[in-house]
Amino acid sequence: MSKEDYDIHRQKMIDKDRSTRFTKDVQILSVKEQRVEKRLMEMRDEIVQGDHSPLLLGFFDGKEIIQNSELHKFFKAMPKGGHLHVHIEASVAMETFMNFTKRDFVYYNMKENSLVTAPNGLDTPGFEKCNDLRLNWTQEGTFDEYLIGKLLLHADEIKSKESTTIWDSFQYKFMLNDAVIHYHEFYREGLLAYYRQAKSEGVRIVELRHASGIIFDDNHNYLSYKEEFEMYQSVIDEIHLEDPDFELRVIVVGFKVLGKEFVVKQLESYQFALRNGFDFVTGFDLVNQEDVTDPIYEFVDDMLAAKDGFSNFNFYFHAGESANTTNENLYDAILLGSKRIGHGINIAFHPHLLDLVVERNIGYEICPISNFILGYTLDMRWHPVRYLMSKGVAVTISSDDPVFWDYQGIDLDFTYAFLAWQLDLKDVKQLAINSIKQSSVSESAKKRILKLFYLDWNKFIDQALHSDYMGLDH
Repeated sequence: MSKEDYDIHRQKMIDKDRSTRFTKDVQILSVKEQRVEKRLMEMRDEIVQGDHSPLLLGFFDGKEIIQNSELHKFFKAMPKGGHLHVHIEASVAMETFMNFTKRDFVYYNMKENSLVTAPNGLDTPGFEKCNDLRLNWTQEGTFDEYLIGKLLLHADEIKSKESTTIWDSFQYKFMLNDAVIHYHEFYREGLLAYYRQAKSEGVRIVELRHASGIIFDDNHNYLSYKEEFEMYQSVIDEIHLEDPDFELRVIVVGFKVLGKEFVVKQLESYQFALRNGFDFVTGFDLVNQEDVTDPIYEFVDDMLAAKDGFSNFNFYFHAGESANTTNENLYDAILLGSKRIGHGINIAFHPHLLDLVVERNIGYEICPISNFILGYTLDMRWHPVRYLMSKGVAVTISSDDPVFWDYQGIDLDFTYAFLAWQLDLKDVKQLAINSIKQSSVSESAKKRILKLFYLDWNKFIDQALHSDYMGLDH
């Protein structure tokens, strides 16, 4: 074989390999985009410098460097399409949450590390109004600093790198803030605050995971399905007065840890929404740490029975959020027809399932920082998603529970992904496009939002070329 023939075969092999990559909607970059991409690569090299890379540091140390970089400013400004995997309890900004605790009917028990929202007053021993604690605080720092410290996950709580150990601390953060965020007035205010935050980040679609029957009123009575969904509808109506093009969707979740009875009630909640015209409720999911709770298979009978008779009953399962080769949740998620898969990182152990994901265009909700913090990838540079993207999986980026990791929104996940996975501008543009195409909004809404995205994107590229943070020759 001559060198010329060798080079021809070599190029064919390279082209064939690259042809499966997930960037099917972004074949070429414009001249302007090429200029931006060249500078992005330089900015990455400036941050990732061998042994001094922030990717080699503990998350909370590396985060400080990355958040303060010029590169992060780029991703803060970038249009991102949709945010498809987010739990509202862990996503309302810490500042907003702390403002809730400044209402004069929120109480805290320091000994039990427990919050209570009691509009009609509380005389339970050990609980004091947060505002009284603020006023009479004698410990080091302020009460707010103390409480925020209890709500955040800390470096010493994730140092083991063992998922089960980390989850023990992580789950307690939800237990602490639920008593505040689930009060109906705060929940509504939190939804509006989160919408405005998402819009400021260039997000046009948000899909929230929501469990029915946990939002309570002034008398600590839980809202009915009807009352909950009417509250959501009123929030959506208010959002559309500000921005008619913003889309908010809800995926009902069953907590596996609470057993079949709770899961069945959540299935009934989803059925209620479908029967009563609450079109923003678009799917069902099962959550909780997969390696210590019942698998999806244990609930198959209930879910098949609930789905029977509905043509628009959709699943969006958390599945494969595990480093365990014996985890079989992906089999059931795919067999049940899940439209997207949350996390799903152990699909690398299942080549046949990976082929099905590509063949059926099942979206993948990847949460880079969450996977790193919870111990599912010990080095973000070797996250399995790099392989999934090369195989053509419709990957999207989400943040999962950012407030507990001491940031908000989705910007930082994009920045980490770009740095750790050696992405280019085609890749990040495709990630945003995927988040629109893989969303649960109607096809007409997808087309409308895609048009808006391309307008936003072109405007963003023009602005980036003339921005100080890119440092290009204007």
